[in-house]
Amino acid sequence: GSSFWSSLEDGAAFSAEDANLLREVFHPCLSDRREEGDHFAPPPTSASYMQKLKHLVKGEQMVRRQRVEHFHSTEFNMDTAGPLFPPSWTASFEIEQQIEKRAAEALQPRMDFVVETGVLREALQSATPVFDKHTEDGMRFRIYKIGSLQVRTTQEHGGDETIGMVFSTCVPSQAVPFGRQAQSIKDHERIVKATEYVERTGSSVEFKSYVVL
Repeated sequence: GSSFWSSLEDGAAFSAEDANLLREVFHPCLSDRREEGDHFAPPPTSASYMQKLKHLVKGEQMVRRQRVEHFHSTEFNMDTAGPLFPPSWTASFEIEQQIEKRAAEALQPRMDFVVETGVLREALQSATPVFDKHTEDGMRFRIYKIGSLQVRTTQEHGGDETIGMVFSTCVPSQAVPFGRQAQSIKDHERIVKATEYVERTGSSVEFKSYVVL
């Protein structure tokens, strides 16, 4: 029992491919077999059995990718996560006013912030997520609100938090269709909040700044 786990960790008794496969099968968030200690009976390692495991793990990996892709899209809704995610993520009762408010927000992808994540990482350190849930494999999904920006991150079990997508939020009447110019600000409209983020670019005297309205 214990020799199997030690061999799995250092990969001494398995090929690199088989070791990675077995680590997926006995993922610490999905399997409690390590608790059996010396009573644990290692699985067979015949070619046919390993092929069946590969097929099952491949299906699970596909679902994980679909989850991340959906989470990073405009289709994901914090109140109704959908069939890709655990049923517990969707509340049995919902507050209509909150749902209507979120539905009224149009999400505009901000790839410029996805590319330049340094300034957002600093902001996330002091931010509290408005959405923070995890799946059965330990993958964490978080959504932060920073000014008019909505930042979505994922974090694998034992890994680092990664910024996957950034949106700017506005009501539909403010969303600018592709190919059209934005409307000018009217005289009676006022900016109620502006936040400036400053990022060092490598040189001790050069900085980049971002302003979020």
